[in-house]
Amino acid sequence: MQVSRSILLSLILAAALTTTSCGRKDKDTPLAFVPADTAYFFADLKPLPDAVSKAWFDLLKPLNAALAESVTALRAELAAHPDAAAEKLLAMMTLAEGRLSIEGIEKMGIRRDALAAVYGVNLLPVLRIELADPDAFRAFIADLEKQRGGPLPVAEIDGHKYWRVDLHAGMPALVIAILDQHLVATLDAGAKGPPLAEQLGLKRPAHSLLDSGELAQLNRDYGFGPHGTFLFDNKRLAGALLAGEGRDAGFASLLAARGKTLSPACRRELAGFADAVPRVVGGYDKLEAKAMAMTSIVELRPDLLQGLLPVPAPVPGLGGAGAGKGIDFGFGAKLDKLAEFLQARATAINTTPYQCEWFAALNTGSGALGQQLAGFYMAAGWFSGARIALTDLKWVGEKPEAVAATLVIASPNPAGLIGMAQGFVPQLAGLDLSPAAEPQPIDLGPLAGGALPAASRAAFIAVREGGIGIAIGADAKQSVVEHLTAKASAPPPLMHIGYDGTIYSLMMSKLEAMTRSLSAAARQVEAAAHPGSAPGPDMEKAMVPMRTALNNLSAGIDQVSTDVIVTERGMEMRQQMTLK
Repeated sequence: MQVSRSILLSLILAAALTTTSCGRKDKDTPLAFVPADTAYFFADLKPLPDAVSKAWFDLLKPLNAALAESVTALRAELAAHPDAAAEKLLAMMTLAEGRLSIEGIEKMGIRRDALAAVYGVNLLPVLRIELADPDAFRAFIADLEKQRGGPLPVAEIDGHKYWRVDLHAGMPALVIAILDQHLVATLDAGAKGPPLAEQLGLKRPAHSLLDSGELAQLNRDYGFGPHGTFLFDNKRLAGALLAGEGRDAGFASLLAARGKTLSPACRRELAGFADAVPRVVGGYDKLEAKAMAMTSIVELRPDLLQGLLPVPAPVPGLGGAGAGKGIDFGFGAKLDKLAEFLQARATAINTTPYQCEWFAALNTGSGALGQQLAGFYMAAGWFSGARIALTDLKWVGEKPEAVAATLVIASPNPAGLIGMAQGFVPQLAGLDLSPAAEPQPIDLGPLAGGALPAASRAAFIAVREGGIGIAIGADAKQSVVEHLTAKASAPPPLMHIGYDGTIYSLMMSKLEAMTRSLSAAARQVEAAAHPGSAPGPDMEKAMVPMRTALNNLSAGIDQVSTDVIVTERGMEMRQQMTLK
């Protein structure tokens, strides 16, 4: 099993930031090529301290050695069992070998403190990054061509050569160019799109992001640091879609490849979505050698925001970072308020149905939503969220030796919830489940008899003002009270997930072992079913070093947490990560 996407995304962003900065106000800085009215961008204003760069790249170091081992193993497999698809994978892995480091990036010709930006020109994405040595990057392309078994197609514009790769028939082509000391990558929509010269920066914008100062202003408005700020402006996007005339080239070309066009009704209603969600912004609140915190904000139309603000409900102990070791997941919502919000949206759609064929399903769904929401109102009186916390896991052999976990069900009326539960679990009737009572032992039946290790079969249930809790494990009696009486975060999250790297890595390594075992069994079955056929390469075996390294990468992380909350700024996602 691979490391979670959230970890990899955070590491990639942090590593990318170590090679990007936009601190020099220079006419040739990448920000000078970004149109001031671009619909989206990702950029930073200052370089990272070397200590930060080193810490995050050090975490990736084991991947280099593991990649080399997997390349060797896969090459041996292919020598015995040729396979065209696996040969392509081997070529890409060989190309990446030794380059997952600051030194590897510099070897490609990219500066350690390179200035960079990702942005849109007529809705098409552009990456622009400074090079320390353009010839070194050309050497990297030559290596790429060697691995793929042939040269990349070359074209020319205004006397400048560039590589042009057709990805799929009818789709925009990938364009890569070295222009002075810049590497530029973009998509070219062809003759029906905007002039490629605009995207490559051969024709500069009349007013740039550097001129406007919007990036610095976003950081001031939201309290972000100078690194990794992004903006997705839906109103600018809608303006380009409504204007047409080449400004929507990227979107239009993708539709054209599928034989579709953007109708006037769809353009208008997409603009309406932009009014509902004007912008998505994000940036780093903290980016240090051992810790990072990032906030993303979905801005909402005032009526939508006011409808969502009352929805989140507090759940004991749910939310925030540093809430303890293990794996922690939960959600909290006042179901009646959520039903009111959804009902208002359905009523608005029923009153003015969408005309764009893309949104026909919304028209159909809104009509049936009223009946489906009745259950929300019924459950609102006894249920407002849940939290499950895995606080201990000991697992050396084939099965866990010890597990400690607690389930908390948040409720505005715990007594009512207990009364309802007694109809399904009669044994609850014989327990003292008043809020002042001590935790009561409970028999988990078949679960305790087989699925749980002997050291974890002790289970206790308790009730407090915030809800009901059930805990298992050696300290279950104490744990259930601690979790039930823990303070909820403020503001309460709609959803929270958190975990520490040690337990996550342990679980992933065990799941990886199970996957390898199943794969080996499947290969044996396949061989028995087709005794005369030649077996393919054992990809699972070849990738063991890489997957092991990814699991070890998780072990180098102290804690990760993500909270989705609603504030006066909009719907926010707050992510935090600390390293050991």
